[in-house]
Amino acid sequence: MLELYYQEQWLEKKFVFNCVSLAFDLADFGANLRVFLFIVARGALPIYLLGEIVDNLTKLASNILQLYKWRQFIYKIR
Repeated sequence: MLELYYQEQWLEKKFVFNCVSLAFDLADFGANLRVFLFIVARGALPIYLLGEIVDNLTKLASNILQLYKWRQFIYKIR
């Protein structure tokens, strides 16, 4: 919508989408960690959730790296 309104390409669009994706990945990680800690507090070890938590951490790391690379790219363009 902003691109149509200003009739030019919005350079920060990918950065905003990456920030939104990072927020959802953080929420997913927090939910999985909370469930994991809840189950551990009851005396069980949910191994299946460890895979999810590691998956979330790798998504977060790659998302943060993408944000950093995108910001460096935008600074080089300007």
